[in-house]
Amino acid sequence: MDVVPFRQGNSRMGKTESRLPKLRWAHEDTEFRKVQLIYSFKIDDGWVRPVLPVECRQFIPDRDEVLKEEWQVDGVRKEIDLPPYACVSS
Repeated sequence: MDVVPFRQGNSRMGKTESRLPKLRWAHEDTEFRKVQLIYSFKIDDGWVRPVLPVECRQFIPDRDEVLKEEWQVDGVRKEIDLPPYACVSS
């Protein structure tokens, strides 16, 4: 119950440890957005997976922020941009 989930880079960026980020919130976008975190894998065990609503807000990224995800499928490089949003409250 006391877990604070966050992602501050990863080993691809040469980071060997993680620290909670001190985010600079974007002034022009003060609107909070609600996101629902839903377990996305199908399991036929009869249990209903919880849905966790979280409030997010846009932040100003530092140069070390990881704002895209890259992978390959059958040798083809795929990439998606990750918008700079973070949970407002833990």
